[in-house]
Amino acid sequence: MGTVALISGRAAADLQRLVDVEGVRLLGDYGQPPTAPPNPALERFRAAAEAAVAGIPGARVEAKPGAVAIHFRIRPEAAQDVLSAVTPAAAEAGLDVRQGRMVIEVLPADWDKSRALADLVASTSAEGVVFLGDDYGDRGCFQYLAGLDRPHLAVGVASEETPAEVFAACDLVVEGPLGAAEFLSRLAEAARARGPAGP
Repeated sequence: MGTVALISGRAAADLQRLVDVEGVRLLGDYGQPPTAPPNPALERFRAAAEAAVAGIPGARVEAKPGAVAIHFRIRPEAAQDVLSAVTPAAAEAGLDVRQGRMVIEVLPADWDKSRALADLVASTSAEGVVFLGDDYGDRGCFQYLAGLDRPHLAVGVASEETPAEVFAACDLVVEGPLGAAEFLSRLAEAARARGPAGP
């Protein structure tokens, strides 16, 4: 029996509300343990971020348990202004700044999706791995899989919001959510045709 997991930058509580699928492991906050104590540096940065982007129209700060997200989807042209505004405060706090789709994420330097994926592969003793991703934060997972010493398939989900170089280490790139859904349907059909795994 395989493991199905969702690794996301969304807060764990949001994932539980949005993904009501039995049997799926939900790893929110980039896989950070939900019981982890508050990060003092992150707490300090949250207040600084609000002040830093207060004068940037369209910027909105979202405080999550394991990160701070500064959104600018309603005004995409604000990307560079947001990045320039929050980077000094993040650096002072010892936090990483990472670009995403219409968002800047600030989080502890030792946490990202690739670490969460590596921990998951190790804890499940997975014999093979299939990973789909569509955002800047998934690039580390694609690169991790490229060096993995077991069967794997890294699938990029292309969109106009993510540059092609994010998918450079992918084995396959599909077009958007519909392409991802078609791929997963074919994967499920192949698994059913193969039947239950042996002992």
